[in-house]
Amino acid sequence: MDKPSASKSLASRRIAAALLDFALVVLLDLVLCLPSIAILVNTMVDPSFSVVLSNSLIAFVTGAFILGVDVLYLAIYPGYKHGQTLGLRFFDLALCQQDGSPLSARQYVVRATVLVLLAFSTIGISLIVEGIVVGLSRDHRSFTDACSKAYIIDINKGE
Repeated sequence: MDKPSASKSLASRRIAAALLDFALVVLLDLVLCLPSIAILVNTMVDPSFSVVLSNSLIAFVTGAFILGVDVLYLAIYPGYKHGQTLGLRFFDLALCQQDGSPLSARQYVVRATVLVLLAFSTIGISLIVEGIVVGLSRDHRSFTDACSKAYIIDINKGE
């Protein structure tokens, strides 16, 4: 297999899969954030220094845990599910290398880390830019794909 080819339907399904994965990650993050929201309410009720300090530490640890869960979903889960997140699976897409072989564990981790750090540091603006790049680029690849040397293929057509 030379190089996975890209089509307009692949680009639109890929963007839809990314939106589905984004919605699932945000929903999971909100569920995991519920204890931190309760702690925020506690801090508003009792704004003493010790409460604010302890709640800040708890919020930091919770945030780090949530980022870790996001990276696990985007890196570990596709490694065990043949290169598919839930969004990619729903739209019959999969991650692979240029020759069609599965990604290495390192490639999954690089892809997930770049995606999460860019989304976190740009407050989500990078996700919009990535969607535009996928839709307008000739081979429908994003920055995270280029960093991890990954391709997204249509598994039904065997592209």
